[in-house]
Amino acid sequence: MPVITSFLTALLMLGAAADDLKAADLTKPGVVPDALIVGRATCGAGSWLLTETPALIEIKVGAWTIAAHPIRGLKSEEKVWGLACLSDGSLWTLASPRTVARLEPTGQIVERIEIHLPRIALFAAGDRLLFEQLPMAPGAASLATSPPRQPQSVHAWPGLVGRSARSREEQLTRNLVNCGISFSGSVPCWFADERQFVVSDGSAIRRIDFAPLGSANVDPVAPIWDVAMVDADRFWLLASAPRGLPTRSGGRLYWSPGRARYTMIDLAPLARLVITATASQCVLLTTQGGFMEVRVTR
Repeated sequence: MPVITSFLTALLMLGAAADDLKAADLTKPGVVPDALIVGRATCGAGSWLLTETPALIEIKVGAWTIAAHPIRGLKSEEKVWGLACLSDGSLWTLASPRTVARLEPTGQIVERIEIHLPRIALFAAGDRLLFEQLPMAPGAASLATSPPRQPQSVHAWPGLVGRSARSREEQLTRNLVNCGISFSGSVPCWFADERQFVVSDGSAIRRIDFAPLGSANVDPVAPIWDVAMVDADRFWLLASAPRGLPTRSGGRLYWSPGRARYTMIDLAPLARLVITATASQCVLLTTQGGFMEVRVTR
């Protein structure tokens, strides 16, 4: 049975941490093209984005420059979705709900694996693909894993559990899963409308209820925008900006250094997602197409 630990932050988060956060631009706006991002992956020190154009964008961490590569080798009916970087450094995407494709760093599709049941989300868990698969079943694990070349070898990924709904459409929207940046095989994942996320390594589970997401400055419909684990207990959480803005995005960044503490900073400009994170800094892609650093100061 999985080991489950509940973080009751509503009771424990009685004050902010002693840390302060300071934001600074690392680049000018417009470094990253303004295209819909359909996948994000990290490979050691490397970071990758997949856009609907379609293009594979390599982010040069430290230099904060990019190399954009058009996706080549797609069939006319295919449209990429999701991005996973496995422990061997290989990059994988969904070329279609029933096709997993391996990408070269140049953007060339070099391998296709056909799958029996359609997949609607794709992430990485060590050397296995982590995915959400149809049909959805209330009460069953929402995510599963398999080796990329053995799609029939599916193992349930404990953590999030499928929720019931009144219609097929509602079941799909209520059960869509997003996952953030993992640490040492532990992946943070969440349902869009919840104020908690689950960290799982395929065996042990931790449910982190994050009470500050009840703030009026956070979108209550989809409170969590992104999460990046730094180690087993520490994490960065990008909260959704309030509704009514021209672009859906992250507006408030929280840093939790463990022991149910946190501190936060409101972002200007707003952020699209987390690129990299450590215990001392978090680098964000802004809605203006630049990179912004938020550093922990004491």
